[in-house]
Amino acid sequence: MPPKFMSSSFDFTKGEDAPEHIEGYPCSEERDPTKIWLEGLDTFSHEYYPVAIDIDDAPTARVLQAARERQIARVQPNAGSIQDKTIVRHPVQN
Repeated sequence: MPPKFMSSSFDFTKGEDAPEHIEGYPCSEERDPTKIWLEGLDTFSHEYYPVAIDIDDAPTARVLQAARERQIARVQPNAGSIQDKTIVRHPVQN
């Protein structure tokens, strides 16, 4: 199953397409614990929130992380240290 995220939450550059995905709001309770996910950190409230879930590989996660960070820079300009952060989370290996 492809990852789930809202493409409007990302800023893909020209020539860069959003990876195949399910369009929708990701929910932590719905994510596959064996797959990579992106988590946002609201640095003002210190709360984490899902940005994209069920990502199959690290290169896709890095593309999404970069696109998310561009979106944050666009919508939170000059916020500096209080800009939201984007964290790539990997499943725990047993």
